[in-house]
Amino acid sequence: MTTLTLKQGRGRELVLFAPRFTEQGVSAAAVMASAPIPRPLIFKAGKDKYRVPAIPRRGFFIAEITLTRVD
Repeated sequence: MTTLTLKQGRGRELVLFAPRFTEQGVSAAAVMASAPIPRPLIFKAGKDKYRVPAIPRRGFFIAEITLTRVD
């Protein structure tokens, strides 16, 4: 299964399972968060940056998530 790992400066990681890329961003059917994300934050994957919505707690979630690309 393909994954995409996004990182944020304070040690937070977000893993997207089976990501699908579009011109506007990326979406996935499942996500794993290493820590709560209290508000929308910018995460990086290589040179790309994405705005991640708030996620109330850490864990694995089976839910459709869409991240918009930030220039």
